[in-house]
Amino acid sequence: MKLRKRRRKKKKAAAERAKSFATMLVKRMEICIELVKFAIKFVIAQVEEVINENLRHRRPPPPVAMRMRSLSPPLPFVGPL
Repeated sequence: MKLRKRRRKKKKAAAERAKSFATMLVKRMEICIELVKFAIKFVIAQVEEVINENLRHRRPPPPVAMRMRSLSPPLPFVGPL
């Protein structure tokens, strides 16, 4: 009878240890996921800042008149027809 009670106690203790281990494992995984989310948000913020900084310092495009001239080459004068 005592042997059965000991076995039950051992099984119960082992089950509780496994349960607490699983709980700790889940909590650690949750912490890791939160850290990864934080890191991703940080990287996204940094990339957005770099992109915005580059856009601010970009040279303005040339006026439309200059763009149109550069697209069409000058035609040679052939003479009156």
